[in-house]
Amino acid sequence: MNPCIAHGCHACCVRTEMPLTMRDVERLESLGYRREDFTRHVDGVLVLATKDSGDCFFLGEDGLCTVYERRPDGCRIYPLVWSAERGAAILDPDCPYTREFSFGPDDVSVLMGLVREIYGEEALKGGDGLGNGRCPASGRL
Repeated sequence: MNPCIAHGCHACCVRTEMPLTMRDVERLESLGYRREDFTRHVDGVLVLATKDSGDCFFLGEDGLCTVYERRPDGCRIYPLVWSAERGAAILDPDCPYTREFSFGPDDVSVLMGLVREIYGEEALKGGDGLGNGRCPASGRL
């Protein structure tokens, strides 16, 4: 089971700036949502909008994602994130349950594809994404 669901955690859904791909936008629009309602631009990148409270646009009052089955790809792969400073995939240290997730090289490839699609090849800084074969945050991969 997903540790977030098991622990009732939605910390990553508060004050988020989750970048979106056009596939994410189209998937959410197919549910009847209007792009201008659930997106905003930050530094030229399309990200999930937040409510006045700072919560993700799609976070329900019950703390659950209202579009979970159709959520953005970045949400699916979180807490695996790209560290531009390290030129590698890491587990987000802000996630309280990072130690309960496990990711492998295929997940890193997915993440690198998302980074490439959203920010461009130069954002990867030539790294192979494995950070010497291990995730710097957890030591796993």
